[in-house]
This record gives sequence, C-alpha cells and structure tokens, in this order.
Amino acid sequence: MGRPRFSAKDGARREAERAAMADATVKARNIAAEAGVHLGRAVQTEELADKVSRSGAYGDEDGGYPR
Repeated sequence: MGRPRFSAKDGARREAERAAMADATVKARNIAAEAGVHLGRAVQTEELADKVSRSGAYGDEDGGYPR
C-alpha cells in the first residue's frame, strides 16, 4: 500500500499559509506580552517538512547529521 496523496483546489495552499502566519502571529504576540515586550515585524519564517526526524528540530538527538 502506497502513501496517501492529497490534493487541494487552487489557492488553498496560499490560504493555508495565510492562516498559519496569522496563527503564528497571535502566538508570538501572546509570548511577547507575557515577556513584557512588544512584537515587531516578522524578520524570518521557516517551513518545516512534514517529517522532522533527523532534522535537529524538536530535540532530535542526532541533529540531522549522518550516522
């Protein structure tokens, strides 16, 4: 059995990206408020692949380095 394949209507990815950025902005504002600072404009964004193992993200032990 192969991996599932997903498709979406045109523009759905862009709308999802907008929603993700809006969600991230709300989270960042909440964190900044708790820290007593003000949030500025986004300087950098990063999209993680759907598979983050061996990437160094989220505490992977090998940090993405080959074994």
